[in-house]
Amino acid sequence: MFYSVMKSIKDRAEVDQFWSMNITSGARGPEDKIIFNDLYSLACDTAEMFKSFKVLPHDRIVTLLPTGRALIQSILGSWASGAVVSVVSPSIDIGRSSLSLERLVEMLEIARPKVIIYSADDVSELKIVADEIGAVLLHVDQLPKIPTYMNTEAHTNCYDDPAIIQFTSGSTGLPKAVVIEHGQLVDNARTVASWTGFTADDCFVSWLPLHHDFGFVISFCMPLLCSAKLVLIPTESFGRNPLIWLKVMSEQKATFSGAPPSGISILTKSVFSQKAASYDLSSLQCLWLGSEPVSPILCDEFEKAYKKSGLKEGVLSAAYGMAETTLAVSVRPQNSYRNTAWISKEDLYKNGNITLLAPFSDGSIPFLSNGPSIPGVKVTVRDDFGNDINECKQGQIAVSSSMVTNAYFGSMDTPQKDGWFETGDLGFLKGNEVFITGRSKDVLIKNGVNMPAHLIEEAAFRSFPNNITRAVAFSVASEKDMRDRVILGIEIRGKIEGNIQTQLRSSIIEILDFPVDEVLILSKGSIPVTTSGKTQRTKAKSLFQSEDLGVQV
Repeated sequence: MFYSVMKSIKDRAEVDQFWSMNITSGARGPEDKIIFNDLYSLACDTAEMFKSFKVLPHDRIVTLLPTGRALIQSILGSWASGAVVSVVSPSIDIGRSSLSLERLVEMLEIARPKVIIYSADDVSELKIVADEIGAVLLHVDQLPKIPTYMNTEAHTNCYDDPAIIQFTSGSTGLPKAVVIEHGQLVDNARTVASWTGFTADDCFVSWLPLHHDFGFVISFCMPLLCSAKLVLIPTESFGRNPLIWLKVMSEQKATFSGAPPSGISILTKSVFSQKAASYDLSSLQCLWLGSEPVSPILCDEFEKAYKKSGLKEGVLSAAYGMAETTLAVSVRPQNSYRNTAWISKEDLYKNGNITLLAPFSDGSIPFLSNGPSIPGVKVTVRDDFGNDINECKQGQIAVSSSMVTNAYFGSMDTPQKDGWFETGDLGFLKGNEVFITGRSKDVLIKNGVNMPAHLIEEAAFRSFPNNITRAVAFSVASEKDMRDRVILGIEIRGKIEGNIQTQLRSSIIEILDFPVDEVLILSKGSIPVTTSGKTQRTKAKSLFQSEDLGVQV
């Protein structure tokens, strides 16, 4: 029989009726202990409610809920009814990282769910959309609260039944609804666990949102499938106080966790590391970094900042993946070391060549390995004509695996061409390890040199680590001669001696040997990001061109 997430929960609950997970939202530690024997029954009760709304297998259910008991109950209740769940950010039009109402409407029109579960107070706009698509609006308070233990048989999901619809977080065009099957979900999570040594004896602490693939697959499904201890921190709690993550990892003796680089970048600031001196991070074996390009320098800085808290060298590890591949493509295996390749900046950015240099040598730039591809996944690098190229060149990353999605829901687009998915990422292979150098659409060109935008932003953070809170780089055509001008927008805090624009341009020249034409100081909250925290460079460029980016005069 196929061993789905629901079956894993049921079987473990039958062996240990007190097996549980924790959800913490404040400094007092775990505040909601969920007994999975109760949760399984609640999921089945919730499934019966869904069926009363005429939900059939493969129908869609959309959740607009924060991380908590109700969200987990809704996810499992969807699967218990045979439905497909789509976890969507509950933050609508309340900040730069929130989901716009327009984007939400697009998602709902694509998914066309039978049920929408929400917790917001004002749903007037949502009700209009729900009426148009024939969806039932269900408030979180209407979900079953006390398990009946009467509905104990969940729908049997098969290997190739759709499990989730994961909306990509891109900033242009219509959102893509990635369909992931139950078998793909289980295979990816279990493969990563086996590859990295994650077992039932481990403890995973996570603040990642469940509407993001990283949070859903690795930080939620993997611990459940492995019967490991799981502690979830609502993302908004981390946003209010990032130290809660380190505090909970210390208290719970976490062995595994994950975050985007922007999450640990915040915590490298001395104002946080000094406050965390009493925390004990010695139990942490692996902290995965993903969703954004990972800097080896940032990893070193974070480990150095928390060495006094017992954090061991080499714990931070880059991982590469995306929604279309279920999640993980490559990650460092158990008992391996973090590898960095130092390559020639000039050869890479002018000719796309990979020329290895000695560490920290003049004219070199470091790239962190994402490890080898996990078992069951093949990775190749191709040129602009689709031909495979050798290790000496940068090219387009392509992936082949049974874990790659077969379809975008509501779209005729085909994710795989000839059995390969073109990721849109630039990178190279060294031995069997995957290195990512940037996104093809985010490469800026100046004087014949190609420079990934994220490296310019990273150089800005390195130049003023305690002052620059966000950065975005893009290029626009000059009205005078139509040549590209490289723009860097920054949000800052605190006082800076002298002219930061001049200092920053000089610093980036020194670090990257790449000129920035103009540095803009932006008001706090001006730089747009996705609901998962990724910088929306295309949107920032559009706002700049329409004079709506929030430039301080």
